[in-house]
Amino acid sequence: MTLSGRSATLILIALVLSVCLNVFVAGMIAGRVSSGGAPPERASREGLERFMATVPGEARPVIRRALRENRRDLQDLVAAVRDARQDAAAVVAREPFEQAEFEAAMAGVRDRSEALQAAVHGIIAQALDDLSPELRAQMAERWRGLP
Repeated sequence: MTLSGRSATLILIALVLSVCLNVFVAGMIAGRVSSGGAPPERASREGLERFMATVPGEARPVIRRALRENRRDLQDLVAAVRDARQDAAAVVAREPFEQAEFEAAMAGVRDRSEALQAAVHGIIAQALDDLSPELRAQMAERWRGLP
């Protein structure tokens, strides 16, 4: 099946806008979750890997266990971010474009991204509570040197 004319142009515009939105949202999510990266699943994983690099070796199993114990909840939150991103992409592709709908969709992406970030922070806080003061001091010292 070959598309041509106005329908092909509209589909091409929608695809380009969708890609642009996905790149924008991925950057935003990565910034919220990990200060770099890609889509929420990979951004979350990359952000956690960067975080774990700052954790003293003896503390890593404690934090990994806490994250593993909450994996299902985190997966649900990551899926919610992905769904919100898809909702935003649908708004961008819709004609006529409605700025208010786009802003509402992006607010949904932000809200879900912040919920994911808050959940990860809460899990890490609980795990930190299980560490010795010496290990927490080592972590704090490593964090002081980070940009």
